[in-house]
Amino acid sequence: MPLFRTAMYAKGVDLWCAPTVDDRDAWQATMRHIAPEGRCFVLSADQYLPVEGDRT
Repeated sequence: MPLFRTAMYAKGVDLWCAPTVDDRDAWQATMRHIAPEGRCFVLSADQYLPVEGDRT
C-alpha cells in the first residue's frame, strides 16, 4: 500500500477519500498519518448497515 500512496501523492492528490468498514482507533490513526504524509486533506467515512428489523 505505501507504493500506491506514493504514486498517488506524486500525481498531486489534494483530497484522499477513504471509505471503510473499520471504526477502530487504529484506522483513525492511519488517516491522521496519511494527511501529513501526503500533504492532503483526508475524508474517511465509516459505512453503516442496519440489522434487519433494527429501528434504532
